[in-house]
Amino acid sequence: MAKFYRGDMVAGLGLLDKPVVLLCTTNAALTHERKLVMGRGAAEEFKRYFPGCDAQFGLMVSKLGSNYGVLVYQYQFQIAIGAFQVKCHWLEAATLSLIVASTSILDRLAREVWSNWEIRLNFPGIGNGGLDIKDVKPLLLGLPDNVTIWRY
Repeated sequence: MAKFYRGDMVAGLGLLDKPVVLLCTTNAALTHERKLVMGRGAAEEFKRYFPGCDAQFGLMVSKLGSNYGVLVYQYQFQIAIGAFQVKCHWLEAATLSLIVASTSILDRLAREVWSNWEIRLNFPGIGNGGLDIKDVKPLLLGLPDNVTIWRY
C-alpha cells in the first residue's frame, strides 16, 4: 500500500540508497513554444527544481496527445522525473477520472518497471486541482509499497 507523507518530496535526493522517480501532477496544455504549462502549485515548484522539464514534457505531450497519464524521462543517473496527469487544461479542475487513469498507469509501472525504485508523487488534485483529499485518497491506497504520496 502507498505511504503518505507531509513535507518536500524533493528533499534528501543526494542521500538516496536506491533510484527514485519524482512525479508531479500536471495538465496537457502547451504554450505557443510547445512547453507544458507548469505555472502554478506543485508543477511550478517542480519546474524550478528541474529547469527545462516543461520543454521535455511538452515534446512528449506533442507526440502522445492530451491523454497521456504518466510521462517520465531520465534526469540524472539515479533520478527520473515525470508528469502525472490530473487535468486536460490548466484552467480546469482536476478530474477523478483522469486521476484514476493515471493511477492505473502508475500502478503498472511501479510493479513491473520500477519495482526496485522509490516513487514519489505530490498528492494529486488537491491543490490547484480543487478536489477534496477524502475523494482522492481512496484512489491511491492500492498503489504498491514503493510509492509515496507527498503533501507539502
